[in-house]
Amino acid sequence: MTRLQIILAVWLLSLLASFWAGREWRDRSCELAEAKDHIEQSLGMVKAVEQARSVERQQNERLHEIGTAYEAKRSENESLPSTVVGAIRDGSLQLRDDLATCHTQLLSEATASAIQRNEAAQLRAEVAGALVQVGADADAQVRACQAVVIEDRKE
Repeated sequence: MTRLQIILAVWLLSLLASFWAGREWRDRSCELAEAKDHIEQSLGMVKAVEQARSVERQQNERLHEIGTAYEAKRSENESLPSTVVGAIRDGSLQLRDDLATCHTQLLSEATASAIQRNEAAQLRAEVAGALVQVGADADAQVRACQAVVIEDRKE
């Protein structure tokens, strides 16, 4: 082998090695850029998920407050029937005429005895107390539902 052939072979080998190294460098830098893009996308998704969870936690806390307020109002309403019955019996609360006579219409004035009238009056007071509690519970439930809807529509 002559000296020229050796120089040509070395030059050719260095040319091939530089071509291979350049190709590898470009492939690696492309893979690195893709990896950076993937990391940025993943970080963006993580931030979006964290934001959604934060909003969800705030909504859950608010809904918990609404539920707690509803349960407190409902527990307040449990003593309402006895309060209404006591107020009717001591005379500080009076029923309207149409409510006061709704149960006694069934009894004929001619056949009703004094005991039956007394029982009807007691029943009337108890029914009025139960009706007031049902109304108060329904009112509390409607207000809680409205609060939930308002909270949901805030966004």
